[in-house]
This record gives sequence, structure tokens and C-alpha cells, in this order.
Amino acid sequence: MFEITTVAHPNDDLNHPLIVVEEKINSKKFFIGSVTEGIQRTVNERKIKLPKTESIFLTGKLSWNRIGGLPGFLLTVFDQKSRDSFFIVYGNPLLKYVIATWRYFIFRVGMNLDIKIVQDQEEELVTDSFKANVINISPEKPKVANSVSTSLLDAIISHIFPLNINLNNYSENRKNFDRISQVKLPTVDGLTNSFSTNYLIDFHPVRGKFNVKKAIELGVPKGKLFAQLTKGKDVLLPDGVTLVKSSDVVEESKSFPKLLVLDIPSDEYLEPTLHNPLIISSSKDIGIVYIFLNEKCNLSQLHPILLNYFNANPHCQFVVSHKDLTNNLINFTGASLVSLKLKALFPNFFQLPYSSLSNSSTFNEKFASNVHILNTRSCPVLLKPGSPDAVIVENSLESVNQFWKARFDESSLDTFGITFDSIEPYINDNKLVTSGSLSDSETLKDKVQVVTLGTGSSLPSKYRNVISTILRIPHIQDGKLQYRSIIMDGGENTIGSIKRIYGPDYPEFFKELQCIYLSHLHADHHLGIISLIEERFKHNNTDLYLIIPWQYETFLKEWSRLPNQDDLPDLNRLKIFSCEQFHTNPHPSLEQVSFEQMINAKQAITPKKIPVQRISAETMFKDIGLTSIQTCSAIHCEWAYSVGFTFDIGGEPFKVSYSGDTRPNHRFAFEIGRNSDLLIHEATLEDELMEDALSKRHSTISEAIYVAMLMTARKLILTHFSQRYPKLPDMDSLKKVWSFIDGNFDKNLELFQKSHVFRKYQLDAQQRSNAKQMGVLYAFDNMVINYNELEQQLHQIDAFGKERLEQLFSSKDKDL
Repeated sequence: MFEITTVAHPNDDLNHPLIVVEEKINSKKFFIGSVTEGIQRTVNERKIKLPKTESIFLTGKLSWNRIGGLPGFLLTVFDQKSRDSFFIVYGNPLLKYVIATWRYFIFRVGMNLDIKIVQDQEEELVTDSFKANVINISPEKPKVANSVSTSLLDAIISHIFPLNINLNNYSENRKNFDRISQVKLPTVDGLTNSFSTNYLIDFHPVRGKFNVKKAIELGVPKGKLFAQLTKGKDVLLPDGVTLVKSSDVVEESKSFPKLLVLDIPSDEYLEPTLHNPLIISSSKDIGIVYIFLNEKCNLSQLHPILLNYFNANPHCQFVVSHKDLTNNLINFTGASLVSLKLKALFPNFFQLPYSSLSNSSTFNEKFASNVHILNTRSCPVLLKPGSPDAVIVENSLESVNQFWKARFDESSLDTFGITFDSIEPYINDNKLVTSGSLSDSETLKDKVQVVTLGTGSSLPSKYRNVISTILRIPHIQDGKLQYRSIIMDGGENTIGSIKRIYGPDYPEFFKELQCIYLSHLHADHHLGIISLIEERFKHNNTDLYLIIPWQYETFLKEWSRLPNQDDLPDLNRLKIFSCEQFHTNPHPSLEQVSFEQMINAKQAITPKKIPVQRISAETMFKDIGLTSIQTCSAIHCEWAYSVGFTFDIGGEPFKVSYSGDTRPNHRFAFEIGRNSDLLIHEATLEDELMEDALSKRHSTISEAIYVAMLMTARKLILTHFSQRYPKLPDMDSLKKVWSFIDGNFDKNLELFQKSHVFRKYQLDAQQRSNAKQMGVLYAFDNMVINYNELEQQLHQIDAFGKERLEQLFSSKDKDL
């Protein structure tokens, strides 16, 4: 028996559908669909076990919004699989080129990754569990892949995911990785992205039951002859005369209904899909059809597709996906439970994630009961051996209020005197304040707003997404208060967080987005940026400024060369600045070399250095309201940066400094970040893990607080917490730092003495005076922080009681 589970349906969290098929007898799994941003987190949230996952079959066309989550998904798969295991990705010829672009930020030892290119119109793939017919459908005749380019890509991928290396010499492995990041990719001439990939899955039949009684009656002795008969072999009895056929004692094999997965990118693919000979000839044997319709498809076109198969097989089940049909229910229920608790305690700082039901009643009335809408809340589909109608599909729905009531019942909030009636008015009360006015007691600086979309490090987790922060800067235009926005770092699925926090108002945010800043090339900081760029140009045609490491510009250019990408904007619409341009001591970028040069060189090649180009930033400064930008090298990895932005807000300077990932850095503290109005600093680890902070080049929470004090920052936001602290980090760090400063040495002294920032620097009188008034805030995902309210968090925690807070967040939530 096989079980089909919906992993993703189109909603604000996930762009495209994904299903997983599990063979129940041995727990083997294979995925079919798209690996959109957020899938890695979804797999962890849903506790989908991956050790026996063997492959993924990518459907449709290839674009970022379909496979932006593939890097993280693959790393998650191999985290769960044993070292000697393998994983196969089936996709179109551009897939190898795409994976080669990851060489700037992915280096994984021991991943036995096999990329299988499916480019023939009707290729047949055979696994232990099934036979898959690849059905590539294109409105135009696809081009033939360039074999030379493909072989070069294979070589590059083998350096990104090396197998045969010395595991005891990590530094040498890293050198090889750094070298491969300086290699120029081959051209994509001859590769195509015009066809959409579909699959017809024919499961291997179940062998019939062996009739022991009948075999004994025919005189077959127990043992080897029994085994041969069960394998379908005829046997000669010991008398040397009697032949017993396997069919005499083994029932007929039972076949499973076939599975068809159709991915239709646009209306022009409809006719070729309907008239595909293989699909037509197999219709009567198909038990279930998944129809993935892109949002560009006209839903009225669905009727002829269904009629086409109804006529051939009235017992067939259909599961349809289209963004206008699928429910926009919250995908990350664990994180929503944390948001609910935080909203109840700190209502001014949080908005509940927006969700909604689709208006699919007309669709349901038009079609019969065997047509279903794809839904992750539905029960798994069961495929049983037997007739084509041996398919069980069960639907399950809940309203938005029912979802939040269920989360409330799991939250333990009632034990603290909080009722659901007090929460209910906040449901879908999502707004983006885009204009307003100042009260007599407010200054324009008070209206500065920070939104911490993601506050976790390394990889998405159940409760925290990876790092991304919005900085909203107010200005007066036509007598009204309005905003300009910068996004600082954009981890995977930042776009989903924006849609959830602002609800239907999210397009208004992209109208005010002026700039994206990237601190460094680690994947948890930038895998969501391409989606942000795409979405921004859907709502705003003005220039978008990028301040990025120079390698990321190369990465964008490599992606822009992919043919037939419907959503990727023209790079000419981006105004790109290297972080080095604003560096206090700029370093040249490096010219790329050909792969052949690198491989054939007898010694390491030193790439040609390219001086930093000084591009005029005058227009950017004017558009964003900046007076200066300064960067310095972060103490983390190569080409990592910390930054200081100084804005003109109502004729007064306002400095915001952002650390990115770094150890405490004197240049950041005493030069570019000095006297910041607001410091946003990474606080990855608690003090007990100081050794880890030193080795991995991160800051502890206490170190980040002390850097802010040395910087004489007025206010501090702590973010980028390790996923070791899924709900609450150490909230006593501020008291520990003051204990150290005041000389009240306790058990933390030894830990603090391991940090150079505590050993080397002492606060002077001015720094000490400022530190006593400095506002400190611990960031959580989807937190909206008004500058003049930042200090309220710790006051509210004191009022609620820290022990009660820890009790609330340490309570075990029901597995969702």
C-alpha cells in the first residue's frame, strides 16, 4: 500500500505544491512537485522522517520560486540520512547549472547527491518501487542540451558536494571550496527551460499470496521449493516427474492504480497536455490525478481537463491545486502558537499571522465528489492494490477562528487568566501603517520602526525563521508622515513572513521598499532575497538599491542567464553597490577563472584583483534619506560586513548600526557604530557556550550587550539567536553584564574572561552613564518595534514576572 501526503499547497508561506509518496511496507519515500522556499521548515514542522527518502521528482518549469528551498531541503535530507546513503534529484537540464550557482554558499562533505536530467519527451525511470514515465510538455520544440556544458557542471558540483576527501583536513577542503567559488560557469547555450515536467507513476504490483495448503496438497515439501514458487518459478518435485507451476499455488499479482502528476505553468500548456498520447492511452488505469495549476492559469480551463479524464475513467480521483482555490491557512503552526502567546502578553509588539479561506464554493458545486482541492490539512491519500477506484481521499477543513481557538486551547494561556475572547479581536487585524501624523509629544525619530521578520540562525526551525529585519524610516512628504524601508538580510522565505504579518496590505510595503542590504553570503542570510526582488517589482517600478558583497552580484547575474524565467526581473532595474564601496579599508574583488584553468593549474591560481568601483551613491542617498553609509569587515567569514546607516530624519541625524554575524569588533564598536541611536546586534549564543562562540565566530548575548555599551548606543535589539533556544533565550544577560561591570564576580567571571571584549575594554564614565539608560529588547519573529516603545518589553516582562514567562513558554505544546 502507498500513502500520498500533501506537504505544501499554494499559500502565503509556500508558492507551489509538493506531495510525498510513502511505500508503507518499508517506509521508503519520494517527493513530487516543487521545493519552494519554506519547505525545509515545513518538513521539520511536520516531523516528516527523511532517513529512507530516496528521491525528489521536480515538476513544472524551473524557476527560483519553484526551487528556492532546494538547498536547505537537501541539507535537511542529508542531516537525517546515513553517510553512505544517496539521494536523487530528477529535473530538467538547467538543474545542474542552478546547483553550480550554489558554490558561493554551499559546501557539504559526504553528500552522495545524484542529479538525473530528464529531457526526453517520454523518458522511463525505474526504481525499486515503481516505474515513472517522464512527460515533458512544451508549447514549442525544446532545444537539445549541450553535453560539454553539462560535463563541466558535473565537475563543479562534485567540488561543492565532495565525497572522496580527507575528513581530518577540513582547512584543505575549505581551500578547494574557496577555489571553486572563483570559477566561471559555462554558458547555458543549448539548454532549455520551455518544457513542463510531469510524471505518470506505475507502481510495481504486489505479488500474490502463497497458498501453503494447496502447495502441500500438491506434494511440495517445505523449504527451498516453497521459496522458488513464491518468486514465480515453477518447480520439479523430488519424484523427478511432477511439475508444479507457481501459478498453481500463488494468487495473481495485484496492481495499484496509477498516479498522474500534471504541472501546468500557463494556459498555453493546456492543449499539449490534453492531447499527450501517453496520458490518453493510460487514462483507464489511472486512480488519482494531481493537477498543479499555476496561478497564471485560467481556472475556467480546468473543466475540459477533468471532462477529458471523466469520460475515460469515471472512478478516477482528482486533486486540484490553484492559488485561488487552496486555503491560505497558516503552515507553521508551532510558530503561530508562540506568536499567540506573545500577542497575549505584549499586544503592542505583535500581530497574529494573517490567514484566510478560499472562496471555492462555486468550484465545489460545479464538480463531482471525486474532485478535491489540494490541502495540507487533508488526510493522506491511500492507494490500495486492486481496481483503479481503490483510492481513498478524505478532506478536512477548519475555519480561521477554529484554527486560532485550537492554538489557544494548546497554549496554557487560560491558566494565566487570559481568555480567547480577549484574543479574538486580533485575528486578521493585520495592517501596515503607511502614513500618519505626529502628536505634540512625538518627534519624527519616535516613528522609526523595526520589524524582526526572522530572528534565528543557521537554519529555519519550528519556532524561529532565519534572519531578516525591516527598518522603516519616517519622513514628511506633502505634509504627511510616510515611510521608506530597508531590508537587512533576507533568509529563506522572508517573503512569506511579510505576507503573513501585513496580510492584504503587503503590496503597500513593497511600494515603500527602497533597499536590500546583505551582510554576507551564508545561506541563512540571503536565500530569500531573489523572491523579495521579484515581488518588489510587481508593485513598484522605481529603482531598487542593493548593497551586497560583490559575489552576490555575480550569483544574480548567473541566475539571470537562465532562459524562460517568467518572474526574474531585469538586472538593469537594480542599482547595485558593493559593500566594499563603503568600507573603511576597501578590498578589491577577484576576477573569475575558467574551470579548466583551475583544474589544470599545477599550483593554486591567484585570480586577478579588480579595484573597487566608486559608483555615485548620491541618488540612492536622496531616495532613502541617507547622509552616510559605512561598512567594516565583520569577524566571521571572508567578505562579511557590519554596517552603519546614518539618516536625515527631520533635519537631525539618526544612526542605525547592524552587526550581521560577527565576534565583538572594536572597529564596529568604536568607529562606524559609535553613538548609534539604534544597534541591532547578533546574539547567537548564551554565555555558557562562549567556546562555541569563539570557534564559530559569533557573539554571545552578554557580549552583544557589552558592545552596545562600549558603542554608547542609545537602544539595542538582540537577534539571530541559535535554534538551541527555540522560544526564550537567556533573559538575565543584562543583569549578568552589570554584575560583571560592578565587580560582583560570580560563576560567570570565568566565562567572561574568555572574551577579549570583557578583558580588554572597560566602560568610561560616559559609556557607563549611557548604559544605565540604554534600552534593550530581545527580538522574536514577526515583532513590530516602534523606536519610542522599545524599552517597554523588559518593563512588561518584569510586570508579568520572568518566572511566569518561562513557565508559559516551557509548557509542552501539543504536537501539531
